[in-house]
Amino acid sequence: MKEKADQRFYIYFHKRPDGSVFYIGKGKGNRSHDFRWNRNKHHRATVAKYGESNIGVEVYLCDSEQDALSLEVAIIGLMRGTWRLVNLTNGGEGVSGMVVSSETRRKLSDAQRGKRWSDEHRRKFTEVRKGHEVSLETRKKLSRANLGRKPSAEICAKMSAAGKARRLSAAHKEAIRQSHIGVRWPQERRDKLSTTLRLKYQTVPHPRLGIPRTPETIAKIIATKRRNNAH
Repeated sequence: MKEKADQRFYIYFHKRPDGSVFYIGKGKGNRSHDFRWNRNKHHRATVAKYGESNIGVEVYLCDSEQDALSLEVAIIGLMRGTWRLVNLTNGGEGVSGMVVSSETRRKLSDAQRGKRWSDEHRRKFTEVRKGHEVSLETRKKLSRANLGRKPSAEICAKMSAAGKARRLSAAHKEAIRQSHIGVRWPQERRDKLSTTLRLKYQTVPHPRLGIPRTPETIAKIIATKRRNNAH
């Protein structure tokens, strides 16, 4: 249904000119066609990029406000990561700008752990994603935008702590090892990597270059390799 909704509650999709959904909302009256009031900066930027007249609107009427809220939350949760959404929250009434605590994040993570999609569900998601591939030009723009950017010391510390706490199971290690057997990078990729590393060490010498390893360090390296080979 693409007609303008009446005073009944509904959920609505805002679409880019190519038909891809970038926002999911709940409302009534003229809310689905209002692109300015109470919109987040990502939504405003998307509308400004394509122009209001080029934004597609799709509306689905609901029997009640609660139905609209529930459907909004369900669709955002289901399609986030598949559609490039600009929604800042997972939907529902009164959650705009809400900061989720670490305890709540942990509970949500525990609730999702172990869940597996059915083959039919995976097939549908694959079909949807086929029309949302990131173009080579967009990838280059993202690469240029992130060139030279470095995470803060706080973020580096958090990433380091998370990496140290992570331990791969023996089955996971074996699966990674098997996936690399017989894999050979294309010559073009190897040449690029070689050039990158050569330039890196020509301009910025490695801080430990030329520093001899102590016997204790050598013993630790040997012990680590033996443990890894044992797995």
